Amino acid sequence: MDSTTSANQDMEALANEKRKNVDALMTKLGPGKPKVDVYLCKDDKNIKLEEHEYGNFFQGNVYLIDILGS
Repeated sequence: MDSTTSANQDMEALANEKRKNVDALMTKLGPGKPKVDVYLCKDDKNIKLEEHEYGNFFQGNVYLIDILGS
């Protein structure tokens, strides 16, 4: 196995851990939880991200986080 494969596996594990943490937080908020939408701002457009992509932010990108709730 080369170092690229190992690095990709490490990044995949980190991304999976972040997804689990986001899922746990959203579950913890429970009923009446705020509605959260995250957008990637790119090329003068706001591209809505899927919920499973929340928490995967990258340096150099701009994001809009829209929270609706109490």
